Amino acid sequence: MTAFSWLATALLALTAASANTLNFSVVYQWNKIDYAWPTDSSKAQALSLGRYQPEHNAPAGLAVLGQRVFVSVPRYLQGVPSTLNWLPSNGASSTSPKLHPFPSWDMQGIGNCSALQNVFGLEVDSHGRLWAVDAGRLFTRKNQRRSDLDKCPPKLLIFDLNNNNSIELRYEFPEDVVSRNSSLLSDLVLDKTSDDWLAYISDASGHIIVFSLGKKKSWRVQHPSMLAAQPEHEPLPLGRDLGVSGLALSPLNDRTFLYFSTLSSPELFSVPVSELRAGSDKLTVKSVGTKSAPSRGMSMDNKGLMYFGLLGKQSVATWDTKFSFREELVFEDKEVLQWPDTFAFDASDNLWLIANKLQALLQRKLNLDETNFRLIKAAHFARHRHVVVIRLGHRFLLLRTPPVKHHRRTYNQLLLSDTLEVLKPENSDSEEGETDWLERALREEGPNGAPVS
Repeated sequence: MTAFSWLATALLALTAASANTLNFSVVYQWNKIDYAWPTDSSKAQALSLGRYQPEHNAPAGLAVLGQRVFVSVPRYLQGVPSTLNWLPSNGASSTSPKLHPFPSWDMQGIGNCSALQNVFGLEVDSHGRLWAVDAGRLFTRKNQRRSDLDKCPPKLLIFDLNNNNSIELRYEFPEDVVSRNSSLLSDLVLDKTSDDWLAYISDASGHIIVFSLGKKKSWRVQHPSMLAAQPEHEPLPLGRDLGVSGLALSPLNDRTFLYFSTLSSPELFSVPVSELRAGSDKLTVKSVGTKSAPSRGMSMDNKGLMYFGLLGKQSVATWDTKFSFREELVFEDKEVLQWPDTFAFDASDNLWLIANKLQALLQRKLNLDETNFRLIKAAHFARHRHVVVIRLGHRFLLLRTPPVKHHRRTYNQLLLSDTLEVLKPENSDSEEGETDWLERALREEGPNGAPVS
C-alpha cells in the first residue's frame, strides 16, 4: 500500500466513524404548548370558547438573540391564542416552559389587522431587530377557513428589540405582489448591501418575495422550479400542494446565491442574489442537487455549510456549499426528529432547531401525553469542519473531514486539528498569498478529494 493510499484510507475511516458526532442537545421539550396567561380565568375562558385548543398548537418559526428565543406558532388550525412568542434561552427547567406572547397579548387579536394574525418566518439582524412574516391568512387547512375572520393582508413587521420592542415598520404587501387568497408566506432570510437591507420570503403559491427596507417596496419573482412538484414519494400530510418553502442564503462574505426547495420535492435549487435584487423577469435558476428527502427548513452558517432536515427520514443533514452537492447525515433520531422544522443561528454561531410532530397535528393524531415538541441546540465548537491540504509532489489534495467530537484526534500519528494547513506550489511565481491561494483552490476544486494542480 502506498503512502498516499494508506493516508486516504485512514482519512476515509475517520470520516465514516465521525459522521454522526454533532453534539445536539435538547434545551426545552413540551407535551403541549401553553402560554403565560394574564390570569387563570383568562385561560379557562379561552379553553371554554375554543380560542385555545392545545392539540392545535405547534412551534415553527425560530430566531435567537441574546437571552431570548423567539418562536412562532402558526394558525394552521383554530385555537392558537398567540402566534408570536418568546422564552428565555436558558430557563430554570427544560420541561414545558410557557411561551410569552410577543410583544404583548394585545398584538395577538384575531381579525385585528393591526395585530399579528399568522406568523411563520422569523429573523434577527445585526442591529437588534426582529423581522416577522405574517401570512395574514388564517387556519390555512382548507376545512378550517373562516371568511368572517380571514380578512387581513399579508405583512412584514420589524421590531426594535433595543427600544422596548417597539414596531419600527409595519409593511402590508400589495395584492399584485402577495395575494390574500392564494399566497402563503413562510420562510424569511435577510440580505445586507452597503446601503440597504432586503428580505427574501418564500411564497408557497410559487414565488419568492423580495422586500427592500430602504425603498419600502416589494416585488416578486417566479420560476417553474418554485411551484409544487408532482411528488415521487409518498405524499406528506403537508406539502404535496405547496411550492417553495425552505430558503438559505450564501454567507455575507460571498453573497452569491439564494438556495431554495419545495416541500413536494427533494430537489435543491439556486438563484443568483443579483437577479433577486434587480427583480429580473428571467431568472438563472440551477438545480444544484437532490436530497434524499424533502425538507421544510434549512439554514446556512457563516462558513457556507448548509443544514436541512430530511422529512420522513427523521434526520438532519449538511452540505458544504464550497463543494459539489453531497449530503452528509449529522443527526438522526426517529423519535426526536419526526418533523425537523426550522433552523437558526445565534450571535455565537450556535445552531438551534425546532423539531415537532406537525404531521400528527395536521392529521389530528397528536398525543398530548407524550413529548411532541423540542427546541434543540448544537454548540458552535462542535460544528467545525476541517479541510486538510496534502502536498503530493507539485500537486495538492484537499480532503474534508466531518465534525469530530473531540478537539483533536490522532489516527496512526496523523494529526487532524482545528487548524488549516495551507500549502502552495513551490515553483509558483505568483505573488498570491497563501490565504488567497487556498480560497481559489477551494473554488476550483471539484467533488471531495479532487486534486488541485
